Amino acid sequence: MVRFGIKLSGTFGSRPTIRLSQVGLVLLAGLALGQGFQAQEAWVNPVSAQTAYVYLRLLNPTAEVLRIMGVESPAAAQVQIWEGPQVRSPNPKSLVATTVLGKHQLKALEVPSGGRLELKPGGLYLCLVGLRQPLAEGQHIPLTLKLADGSRLEVSAVVRTR
Repeated sequence: MVRFGIKLSGTFGSRPTIRLSQVGLVLLAGLALGQGFQAQEAWVNPVSAQTAYVYLRLLNPTAEVLRIMGVESPAAAQVQIWEGPQVRSPNPKSLVATTVLGKHQLKALEVPSGGRLELKPGGLYLCLVGLRQPLAEGQHIPLTLKLADGSRLEVSAVVRTR
């Protein structure tokens, strides 16, 4: 919860007065504090012509748990949230079975209040599925994180291999 303090100035008769412009500035400052949610060190690892994994650090300085309900990117047909090891089979016939072994798809991510969440190899990650074109080293991929409260966070992730 964000608390606001309003300093009263001037008087009208014997009553203190507040200008609406002053109230507006205080409210805008409070909104800016509540939107301190950040993404850092976002990068993309292309694993095939159609798929890439996205890793990043999410910081939540707010007093509320933030829920990421979905992710979009113009670079892919869809973006999925996954947890678990990214294992690729050397045997193409068993690729489907081994790529999902030990992993599961999530519907949302939660970033704890005053905390952070790491998406990194071997743990949580975003999966770009159905890439619209091949990714090049150094290219920046736009992502939009959709939060439960309806707000969005725009992120740019750079393409690189480990």
